[in-house]
Amino acid sequence: VMSIPTLVYTKDDETKRLVSEDKAKGLFKTYNSLVLNTSVTEPASISIWVEELKSVLKYSLPLVFTFLLGTGNRVWDVWFLGKAGSQAMAVASLAHLFTTVAGLSIGSGILTAIDTLVAQAFTGAKYPQTIGIIFQRALCVIFLFGALVTILWLNAEPILISMGQDPALVTMAYTSILIAIPYMFIYFTNVALRKFLQSIGEMRITMYLIFITFPINIISNYFLLIYLELGYIGAALQLLMTSFILLLLYVFFLSYFTQTFQTYWPGFTKEAFHNW
Repeated sequence: VMSIPTLVYTKDDETKRLVSEDKAKGLFKTYNSLVLNTSVTEPASISIWVEELKSVLKYSLPLVFTFLLGTGNRVWDVWFLGKAGSQAMAVASLAHLFTTVAGLSIGSGILTAIDTLVAQAFTGAKYPQTIGIIFQRALCVIFLFGALVTILWLNAEPILISMGQDPALVTMAYTSILIAIPYMFIYFTNVALRKFLQSIGEMRITMYLIFITFPINIISNYFLLIYLELGYIGAALQLLMTSFILLLLYVFFLSYFTQTFQTYWPGFTKEAFHNW
């Protein structure tokens, strides 16, 4: 279904006049030629289907591989936690459950606004750097949210004990939650960068970077959990370290290996604090 573009009017005190009659006539002429003079029952040619399939695969396959690599990282995390012992698994599971429910999942939901706002600005904004301002605004909002979540996480120990959890287990999980506070801000930044890049059609960058961090994740798991035998603390440190490495790779890659970010990045600007 094709939507007819809305005509632009300027309001005077008593009348409404069309800004550009020639442009309006051209739009309706295009609409007539594409819709009214075309049979809806006319079969599409094979070439159209092939081109559409290529377009879908071009954008979907990198997302599929990114998802698989990310899931693979989590599988390795669980495998090494199992090797570290049942106590490390129990502590990490409790800490992960609390941080996910009480912050990370909500923050990820907030950041989905980037999908809509950046995509709209990418296709309709007059100035490309409007996209960068939206990205900065998203970071400001999510960091403010992260500050509120930090207050909640600092009180995680009494909250979990009041929910009937084992005090000894809660004490150990609380240590992991404290380590997860800086991880939260890094995680939100990485998610914002990923969504920003995907919204402007750059699907492959995140895939490449996660592919690079995949072996780093395995090595760091082995070093911290098996070699140093740090247990649940090693698991929390490993998650923090690999996320920070991914953020550094994002910054390095976008700064030196692509012009995409420079095109849309306006530098830090006070406009990010307007129109929230």
